[in-house]
Amino acid sequence: MSDDLGGIIYSLLAVIWIDLVLAGDNAIIIGLAAGGLPAEQRRKAIMLGIAAAAILRIIFAIGVKLLLDIPGIRLIGGLLLVWVCWKMFIDLLARARGEHHLAHAHDPDAPPAQKKTLFQAMTQIVVADVSMSLDNVLAVAAATQGKPEWILIFGLALSVVLMGVAATMIARLLDKYPIIGWIGLLVIVKVTAQLVGGGLLDVLHWQNLSLQPENLELGFVVLPALETLSFALMLLVALVVWLRKRRPATAHAKVSERKV
Repeated sequence: MSDDLGGIIYSLLAVIWIDLVLAGDNAIIIGLAAGGLPAEQRRKAIMLGIAAAAILRIIFAIGVKLLLDIPGIRLIGGLLLVWVCWKMFIDLLARARGEHHLAHAHDPDAPPAQKKTLFQAMTQIVVADVSMSLDNVLAVAAATQGKPEWILIFGLALSVVLMGVAATMIARLLDKYPIIGWIGLLVIVKVTAQLVGGGLLDVLHWQNLSLQPENLELGFVVLPALETLSFALMLLVALVVWLRKRRPATAHAKVSERKV
């Protein structure tokens, strides 16, 4: 009896820890996506995003055993998150440059700014929710395997509550401290790299193929090779895009200075 109780307590603590980590990632996604909206639409986007995440968690929880048998399911989720990371990177880049305001200040003939819409924010949130909810349910299901179902239900309910609190805080802080957006995006890129790298490894194992070496030994740190490669590749693409988008803005500023 004590062994069963100990196992239940251990699973419960594991679920709480998983929720604190993974629900935070989900909250960052929702907060970043809603951050560029007006206050009224921001609240609506956060509520709809949390509702979508809750519904997806219920659906995935019902079919969790089937999901665990699908080869490369983590890779699919990771690729969806790649698209979300890209959209958020472009949004943050535009806001950081302040190009909408500067364009009209220096060039009255510049095209009007295209503000982020609720539909665009919800698209990002829902696509991200598919990946993050899948990741959360699979992790919680693994921690509660062989334990009472109420632990799984408790874990999913707790993750939704944590998301609501954290997403609201992140969206509010984003206007005051833009650096939070970049830190949050870096966290999501790390999660994406883990899903893509781990998913690729799952597919290789499914095909009875091996990767040598699976891990990279860098001094005192041992990193998964595919996850590290995915992370580095995403950062490289971001750097190239940032440099390309920065060049026209710099050139435009120089032309404006000459006119003055």
